[in-house]
Amino acid sequence: MNMRNPFCIEFTGTPNSGKTTLISILASSLMDAGYKVEVKREDAEIVPTCIPKKTYERNLWITNGQLQSLIEAKHSLADVVIFDRGFFDAKFWANLLVVQNVCSKNESKIITDFLDSLDELYKFQPDYLFYIDVSAETSVKRRQLTYSVDKGSIIFSNNNFISFYQNEFNKFYESLDVPKFYLDTSNLTLSQAEKIIVQTVNEILT
Repeated sequence: MNMRNPFCIEFTGTPNSGKTTLISILASSLMDAGYKVEVKREDAEIVPTCIPKKTYERNLWITNGQLQSLIEAKHSLADVVIFDRGFFDAKFWANLLVVQNVCSKNESKIITDFLDSLDELYKFQPDYLFYIDVSAETSVKRRQLTYSVDKGSIIFSNNNFISFYQNEFNKFYESLDVPKFYLDTSNLTLSQAEKIIVQTVNEILT
């Protein structure tokens, strides 16, 4: 296939689906194969604690970080740039916040129109999108094994939220007319998921 430089891949998906781990494995595999690889980390993981969760302002902060990564990727010397959430994820969350009554449709439209306008000018959409999914039950179990501590209390994924998230993302994913790949890791070992992802990307790049 004719590749532009760099070739951009976005990973998005359900919490605790193994997305970030698979990105790390894929990056290592591509580097071993001789590709120069750059990974753009997930901005939601580095939001300042002073910005409240589940707010429009928090989403703006994350979207701004994703835009910075998209701009950087246009000038990257890497052969492949991998986004741990990026352009499509930013559009999804702008819509999700409306469903959650966190922001108005107009506020959401400000973000999505801005992203679409920039994409029309600068071609920010990734060349390929991976949606890594997992069942709500498995997501919660994985979260319980690797819990986080926030202000002294253990935070677990909520089964109802995961199911809601999946339902909304599935509708969003199906609406996208872009090169994409869906992988459910619920009943896969890490080795099996890794093999599928690496083989798929190698086929895309050759």
